[in-house]
Amino acid sequence: MTFSDLDLRVRQLHASLLGLTSDDLSSVKAYRRVDPTGRFYEVGVDFRDGMTEAQAMNLAEKLIENIARLKDHLKVWCNDRGLPFHGDALINSEHHVALVHDLWNVQKHGRLNRKTRSGAVPRLTDVHQRMRLTTAPVKGAMAVWTLDPSTGEAKLHTTPGGGASLEIDGQILDENNNKLGTLQQVCEQAIAEWKTLLRTAGAPTP
Repeated sequence: MTFSDLDLRVRQLHASLLGLTSDDLSSVKAYRRVDPTGRFYEVGVDFRDGMTEAQAMNLAEKLIENIARLKDHLKVWCNDRGLPFHGDALINSEHHVALVHDLWNVQKHGRLNRKTRSGAVPRLTDVHQRMRLTTAPVKGAMAVWTLDPSTGEAKLHTTPGGGASLEIDGQILDENNNKLGTLQQVCEQAIAEWKTLLRTAGAPTP
């Protein structure tokens, strides 16, 4: 495997992760439900923005696949260069990496058809799009999203270091419905662990 081949795989991974988040909030519209007298009694926002559960799940599963596939691509990279391969050791020792690997096997086969690497039989559920407000650890950083109940007008107020985005997330549960983490949390940590191993092997990490 060449540098450019593995570099493309890693870039695909980052593209999948970025595909779960959008900074464009312009399409998010408020809804108002009005009673027969003409007075509104409820105002709110559906942050799904028309995205179906199936569409959100497709994006989530593509990210899981791209993370899990790094193992085989890194193995080829190491074998071609006579380097030791530590991908299986990483999966067995890092819980978030193991969860992604188990989720991928469930995704491919409909069930976990081999010994669990995470100690659980995970499943991804409640995949949806939501709004996320963020602030940097800087004094005065702020992100406030408001909705005018009389007009339905939404406004975002931020200071440097603050922001908002739409993101796809979900819950990862075990076979007893215990929470193991969120899709974003688990995948971000797994990517960080794989990037450390890629650097150790001299592989590209954009």
